[in-house]
Amino acid sequence: PFASEPTPYEVAGKRTTWFANCAWDMLGIAMIAREWVSIDTRCGDCGETIRLSADHETPSREDLVVHFLVPARRWYDDIGFT
Repeated sequence: PFASEPTPYEVAGKRTTWFANCAWDMLGIAMIAREWVSIDTRCGDCGETIRLSADHETPSREDLVVHFLVPARRWYDDIGFT
């Protein structure tokens, strides 16, 4: 889930900041880091700043929805597009 360069999905832990490839991956980084992280991104629709926090045991309690255009069963049909 880690991006090799800065992306709109920033995940900050205690000692470092990572960038995720997508909204799904930013939550995956929270699981891998095994510590409280702060996640900053923007709404893909309106551009509003979104800030939430989570860790590997406690999902964010924000009232947010992640919408995936491609159903999970088809993600690997064209992973570059997904």
